[in-house]
Amino acid sequence: MRAVGARRPLACGAVLATLSSLWLGAAWGEQTPVGIHPSPLQDLPSEEGAHLQQIRELAPGAWLDLGPPAADPRFGVAYGASWGGNALQYDPVGRGAYRAGEGRHAFVKPDGYGQDDFWFYDIHQHRWLCLYPGTNTHELLEQVKQGRIAVDEVGRPVTPGGGTVPGHLLIHGFGYLAVNTDTGRLRVFAEGGFNRYYMPGVSRDRETREYSGDVHEAITRLEAQGLGQGKRTFGPWAYDPESGDFLRPLAKGSLRKVGGYPAFVYLPAEKKFFLAGRKGQAYFDPQAGAWQPIKARGEGLQGYDFGAAVDTERNRVYVGRDEQTLSFFSVARQAWVKVDPSGAPQGLTFSANAGGIYYHSRQDVMVVFSFESRRMAYLDPERNEWLGSHPIASDFAGKRTNAVFYDPELDVFFIYTASDSRANGSMWVHRVKAIPAVER
Repeated sequence: MRAVGARRPLACGAVLATLSSLWLGAAWGEQTPVGIHPSPLQDLPSEEGAHLQQIRELAPGAWLDLGPPAADPRFGVAYGASWGGNALQYDPVGRGAYRAGEGRHAFVKPDGYGQDDFWFYDIHQHRWLCLYPGTNTHELLEQVKQGRIAVDEVGRPVTPGGGTVPGHLLIHGFGYLAVNTDTGRLRVFAEGGFNRYYMPGVSRDRETREYSGDVHEAITRLEAQGLGQGKRTFGPWAYDPESGDFLRPLAKGSLRKVGGYPAFVYLPAEKKFFLAGRKGQAYFDPQAGAWQPIKARGEGLQGYDFGAAVDTERNRVYVGRDEQTLSFFSVARQAWVKVDPSGAPQGLTFSANAGGIYYHSRQDVMVVFSFESRRMAYLDPERNEWLGSHPIASDFAGKRTNAVFYDPELDVFFIYTASDSRANGSMWVHRVKAIPAVER
């Protein structure tokens, strides 16, 4: 079962949608379904594999290479992706992590699917589960012609079963992914997909800049049906781990532009999501389905491409790109506070491209992975003082891209390292040493 306790039964509408999707998959033979039904996550968490004991026995400061996660039996493995430091988002309910975000722009994998795919890493079985294989560049036009993808009354591309087609949502993972840790549901802050410039399979003439090809024609047909013309306020995209559907629900309230490449996280104490960029910030209440702009005190964010982490002990959100730009947002004070960079290790980078910042709940410390400089650093959030740093061990043979998440149950970090848009990834595990032992 996926949820804690008995998995709640699907509503009648969800049952019909699932049956409809199953029937469509059978009716169209080998033509790949838009989504994976039934959901590959509905029976999680899975049984524990033997590697869990290796992880539990891992010494402080040690690194463990688990090797490549087992492939999804139909769609293979998740590729490496640049600007993907935040692209693995921990799900305590299913005991794993969601993974999304492309590497090379508009990249098409050898099987014809785009790298606008969605995955789940199953901790217990050390395997990939495919949630959405990406845009089927060979069959998208036929899917549109046959009505398997159509546009609804508010401009969303949908399936006959009612799911919303994600298309190309993410240029990269950046900070756009967050998980409601109470429900295990992934949320993605992104506009509607099908942007031609980044869309896998669209041909573009460099001189005339004109688009062509089947995917371009498919988008043109959807636009004729009203794609993106609803001009309504939407909430973040959601993935339903029970039905396997992607959803883009309408939302109450309004959302002003908060600035490009914002940070997006879930606040367990508030039961809300927090969105912040250089132009402002807002909450999203998933229960009410409503956006709420925030008037914050203090100096806001600068730049873009942030690393972000929630300090659940103090109900803060740490956001920044490096030691010079790090700030935290205090939910209680509704204010931004700059973190003094003095005493910080030099050359830290924890933007989504080259590292990340994470809250280590067992030791109550902020941990920075700076893969570009191959250092780890630690910040005491109680005093907002840097505790020091040390080199990333030579044991860790990192590749071009590294996505990280912290599992508080096992008290370790998982790092998926791979080359950009390559299927050569390996999953590493690291247990941080006792923080007082860090060199000062």
